[in-house]
Amino acid sequence: MHDRRIKVLSLVPDLGLGGGENRVLNLARTIDRSKFDLTVGTFFSRDPIAEAKWGSLHPEFESAGIDVVDLRLTRPKKRFQSRPLQVVSTLIALVRAAVHLRRFIREREIDVVDAHMDGSLLIAVAAAVSARVPVVVTLYHVQTIPPKPLLQPFRILCLHLIAALITDSQARVHDFEAVMPRVHAPIFYIPNGVRLEPPKKTREEVLAFFDIPSNANTIIGQVSGLSPFKGHRFLIEAAVQVVAENEKMYILCAGFSRGFDAHIDELWIQAKDLGIADRVRIASYPGSIADVWQIIDVHVHASTFDSLPNAIIESMSLGKPAVVTSVGGIPDVVENGKTGIVVPPGDAAALAEALLCLLNDPEFATCLGHAASLRYFETLTPECCTRAVERCFLEITSTPAEKKAALFREPIT
Repeated sequence: MHDRRIKVLSLVPDLGLGGGENRVLNLARTIDRSKFDLTVGTFFSRDPIAEAKWGSLHPEFESAGIDVVDLRLTRPKKRFQSRPLQVVSTLIALVRAAVHLRRFIREREIDVVDAHMDGSLLIAVAAAVSARVPVVVTLYHVQTIPPKPLLQPFRILCLHLIAALITDSQARVHDFEAVMPRVHAPIFYIPNGVRLEPPKKTREEVLAFFDIPSNANTIIGQVSGLSPFKGHRFLIEAAVQVVAENEKMYILCAGFSRGFDAHIDELWIQAKDLGIADRVRIASYPGSIADVWQIIDVHVHASTFDSLPNAIIESMSLGKPAVVTSVGGIPDVVENGKTGIVVPPGDAAALAEALLCLLNDPEFATCLGHAASLRYFETLTPECCTRAVERCFLEITSTPAEKKAALFREPIT
């Protein structure tokens, strides 16, 4: 097959702001076009209301000159139905979507289907397998977030039908191996390659957006979805001790609610009860995330459960000193005391101590940020990620003879 370009179809549900969508964006930007013919497809058409609320990567794809094929599937709608009727109507919608996608795969003569996240899993696997095309799936968690027990058996079935699985941390590799003991598909550990665009707004404009005074001299920031498992409540608890050291210091939690509005209300109540609400900012930002990063002096990621958040890689690319938690794949890339400070999850006291360590020793903080930047350029750029993904595509599309010849060349890792 490799005497011509390999046709790859990368699928995401839509182009919302998220790690999986960013992964596809950077893959499309950096893939070797002499070897691969990549098409990016979204299942659902653009939703102006959702984009206004949660943001969109459509402008980034357009500015990079990346064409996106809209497969124009119907979004599932919430209906007042009994549970059995909901299950039946969902299955019917999935079957119709898979038939539509199978037709598209055959018409385009796709060689590899590259499906990203749970929103693509069932449809992509059903369509690709029925079209006799290998499918690579990228997932970040063994179960859906939040958990959906009825979906899990279908998810496991799909994992038995794929040609390869990609995940972004060694921790998740071990998790998937535990639930896939009889699955022969290889599992590839490939961290997301991230590259931030230059900011589009000035520092002063971003400070004004978050209502942070222009004379603020230190901003401790967490960039992440505003969901409970991201650990913002531990950051706010730690902030009581930290902001007491500096009257011009602010805590910024920037991200989209993704349906966790009640959780945000709880965070505000917590900040008020602790007497630091005037020093805390919790808000979504509708523009480029690079705008937000330029006002952050120290990065925090207080997750209690995670894989490898893009924000940590973004922070490393900018050389930000950081305090992160030892969950998922975070310790794979952040080495405690060398490229950041790693603390146990759910430990506000340890988080406060680590932040004060950085704030009271600027030279140490600078050294950590510099080492983090070096680590990023060595292993976490989009090019690093894309070369590894390309090797995966080549591996699963190779003929037996080509695979035998590959034994005498550089191994796939």
